[in-house]
Amino acid sequence: MVGFVVIKKFYSLLHCCKLVATLRKTGWGSIIWVLLGFLMFLTAFFAQNVVTMTFGLALTFGSLSLCLTSHLKTDNTIKKALEIVFLVAAFTVFGYGYIVTQSLILGLMMIFIVVMTLFAFTATYLLPKIRNKPKK
Repeated sequence: MVGFVVIKKFYSLLHCCKLVATLRKTGWGSIIWVLLGFLMFLTAFFAQNVVTMTFGLALTFGSLSLCLTSHLKTDNTIKKALEIVFLVAAFTVFGYGYIVTQSLILGLMMIFIVVMTLFAFTATYLLPKIRNKPKK
């Protein structure tokens, strides 16, 4: 009986992995993350949990940026501006959550986001200059 339950759980796990792989191929995965983040925000809003609201909104804004990146293949200035707006919104949400709750995890997440953002902008600016450096 226990073996049957283990096999059934393993089969459901494989089926779930196929579903996740299909979602990644079609691009619906990022949209699902937007919905999950928004539902996390709504649930925390009604439970009055500021930390979970913060994570839900930040997940929503980050996933919206992912949706723009994965679904729109153009280099339009509006797309770039929206990606920066969503990045600033996610950072602002973490900052507000930290100021309101003084939660250590939100402070660490905010520091991590700032460091990674500065690293990303620095790397995208410096790497082309390093690669194009004339050889002597």
